[in-house]
Amino acid sequence: MKRLLFISVLFFTDCFLNLAFAQGTWERLNSPTDKNLCSVHFVDSLYGWAAGLSGTIFHTTNGGSDWIIQDSNTDNNISDIFFLDRNLGWAVSWEVCNYPFGTYVLKTTDGGDNWIPSPYPEENIFSQCILFLDSLNGWMGGKPYPIVRTTDGGNSWTEAEIDSTDFSNFPVYDIQFYNSNFGYASGGVVDCCGIIWWTTDGGDYWYVIETQYAAPEPIYQLYTKDSLNVLGVGGDYESWGFGVGMMRTSDGGGSWDFEYIGISGVAWDIDFRTQNESWAALGGEQKLIYSPDDALTWASVS
Repeated sequence: MKRLLFISVLFFTDCFLNLAFAQGTWERLNSPTDKNLCSVHFVDSLYGWAAGLSGTIFHTTNGGSDWIIQDSNTDNNISDIFFLDRNLGWAVSWEVCNYPFGTYVLKTTDGGDNWIPSPYPEENIFSQCILFLDSLNGWMGGKPYPIVRTTDGGNSWTEAEIDSTDFSNFPVYDIQFYNSNFGYASGGVVDCCGIIWWTTDGGDYWYVIETQYAAPEPIYQLYTKDSLNVLGVGGDYESWGFGVGMMRTSDGGGSWDFEYIGISGVAWDIDFRTQNESWAALGGEQKLIYSPDDALTWASVS
């Protein structure tokens, strides 16, 4: 997924700061909306989409230099958007104002020129992330069903089988697959704990992190380097809190280590530009953090 360098869609801010990396500096690009944006996805260096509040979706074909508003066919807030290629994409939104309440999945087959919304078949299910491995097999994460799957392109969805623990039904914020077998999900509850789920059989069964490894705050996004090495990011909201937190495993989910990195804020997303160089966006802090050494040490970039 080509979201590197555009992970700086700053969540819960008053405007969209879309930043592009060039020779060690960042440049602010023009945005066609004043709506808060929650998700951005690129399929290559040119084609990308961003989505957010009030059904906002817009699209670029030149790497972010210009953006075109698309008609999403909804006024609901869009929490995540995903494209498999330049034509086939999905987005997930919530209906919270008009009955029936719950999740609506938007789908396009023509690059977003036309979006078709369809309701999740059960009410009061609120999914907030979406991922497809191919045109048929996809996943959503949210609450109270943390992980659901489709095998028919989103026409129908079923609840995933998850290890039964105290944490198994906590909300999911992100799902990532390294390949068709190895997948990870992250989430949790604010001021309670951060949770990781993982599968080794393509999602037929999901394991849940053991209590001793749970983080103190939710893990909002993941980066899967391979089937064994995964990095998750989150942090503490409060200004008097501990700030940005990082969680990682090097044994495929058997054990996890969490640490606060000494920078204030919450990391909402993370990606790697090279094998060792990583970036994360801090949302309301309106800044990025950067690591040159495989996410071991970090510095702020305002």
